This record gives sequence, C-alpha cells and structure tokens, in this order.
Amino acid sequence: MIEMENENNNKPMISVVMISYNHQVFIEESLMSVVEQQSDSYDLEILIVDDGSSDDTQKIISSVQEKYPDLIFPTFKEHAGITAINKNLNEQIKKARGEYIAFLAGDDKYLPNRFEKQLEAFKKDDLVELVISNGKNFDLAREEFLNSCQEEVIVRMLQEGNESDVYEYITTNVPTLLIQGFLVKKSMLEAIDFFDESVIADDWVLNIRIFQYLTEHNKKAMYIEDVVFQRNIHGENTSRNIDDHSLRIMQVVDKYISPTKQKHILKKMHLNFFILCVRRKMYQKSLSHFYQYQKNDFFMRDLFLLITNKIAKKLNAK
Repeated sequence: MIEMENENNNKPMISVVMISYNHQVFIEESLMSVVEQQSDSYDLEILIVDDGSSDDTQKIISSVQEKYPDLIFPTFKEHAGITAINKNLNEQIKKARGEYIAFLAGDDKYLPNRFEKQLEAFKKDDLVELVISNGKNFDLAREEFLNSCQEEVIVRMLQEGNESDVYEYITTNVPTLLIQGFLVKKSMLEAIDFFDESVIADDWVLNIRIFQYLTEHNKKAMYIEDVVFQRNIHGENTSRNIDDHSLRIMQVVDKYISPTKQKHILKKMHLNFFILCVRRKMYQKSLSHFYQYQKNDFFMRDLFLLITNKIAKKLNAK
C-alpha cells in the first residue's frame, strides 16, 4: 500500500487554466472535455476563472463543479473585460499545483487523449520546456471544420527545431500560434514572469517571452502533429472584434517589437484589417485602415482615392 502511494505521488500533474465570459452555450462541453482527460498516468486539476458573466455561465460551472469537487476549482469575479485577461490567467497559474500548465477558453474544447503524447515528449528530452500541438477551427454558423489553428510556417520551424527562427518570425509578423495547443512547464512560466498584465494580447506576448527564453537558454520547444483542441468560431470571439484586435497588436508592437520592424508589422495589420472590413461591409472603418496602410506610399495614395470614390458611391447608393 505504501509503495502505491509513493508511485501515485511520483505521477506528473497537469493544471488546466481556463477563462470564461458569457459562455453558457459552450461551458459545460468545454469543462467536460477537460474532465474526460483524466488518466492513470498523471494527475489533473482544472482552475477556471469567470470574468463576471451576465448569463448562466457561472451557474453551469458550479453545477459541473459539484460533480467533480476535487477536480474543478472555480473563481468568480466581477466583470473587468479584456484588460483583465492576463491578470486572471496569472492568478490561476500561480495557484496551480501542477508542474505542467495547459490553457483553454470556455468556448473551446479539448479533443480526446489531449496530453498523452505531449507528456512523453518531456520524458524523452530534459531540454524540452514546451510541447505544442495543433487544433482545428470550427465554424459554428456553417457547422464545418475550417483550417488548422497553428500557422504552417511556424509549424515547419518547430519541426526543424529552429526556436530562434520562431522568435525572429513572431517579432516580425503577427503570428498565429494558439496557446490552447500548449503543454508548458510551470517553471518556465515563472522564469519569464508569466503573462504581461500591461497589455491585452495574451497568446502573442506569451509566445514572444517563451521563445526569447528558449533561444537565450538553449532550451527546446517540441511540436507534435496531433489535433488536440477545437476552436469554435462565432460572433462573440474577442479576436473577431477589429478595434480590440488592432489595439492588441499596437500595444505589442510598441512594447516588444524593435523600431526597425514596427512599420512592417503595422502596414500588414492595416492591410489585413482593410480587407476584413470590406468583407464584413464595414466600409467606413475599412477606409480608415486603408489610409493608414497607404499613407507613406505615393502609388497607394492614388489607389486609395480610387477605392474611396468607389466605396462612397456604394454608400450613397444605399
């Protein structure tokens, strides 16, 4: 009996940090997707913080927690908005008992056997501080899977073991490397001082801090080509709010990107948002982004005037 207790005590522990806000449609399935990750090969805890939901999210969390009181540990807060996301994440990470940390939003879900291969990767190489897997975007309106979540160019760099190239890329571009696919050592999160609470960007800044640390300390990130989470695309995703998303980018550029790279990133940002605004028929906002994109380019100024006239005609025709 004593030997079994010692064996159990030697099992690794994973702490899943979750955040939610007005996720009543998703939260039960999201929580249960983590509960179902329980395994004999590791211990698990779920730390979820709700940012003052005005719907039934907290009630549903409490209902699920009553069934798993030793597994789910909720924190309910007054609503503070996107500026509090990083603070909420940091509070949960600091409370976490696990040596490994994973992340999930309350409107996404894990897929079966989320952690088995990732844990094996840590056992094979002591230099590995982070294991990354992929996810799939799911369009709820169309009820179909879209593209993979992790950016292909970053995946290739990870497969080749080029952490320094990843760091260069994510400080030159606005990358897509979602933390829902991460399993990371808590000790490294402590070493990089967790999430930056002075900005609202979560994934991007954490990635910058992580890959700077890996590069400077000759540590590794391992990529495993498994789809381990589903990211639900819907109208309430915070990343779909163009104003919030552009503020995220500008904060990161101002604080983390060298002056020589800033213009390149912002120019691409304004072009992408211009295209997105046109697709969403947000014509006035599209003009603002296109102006910012072309203002230092004489050829683009002429094109801007042409497009402005066409959009003005569309608006007047309504």
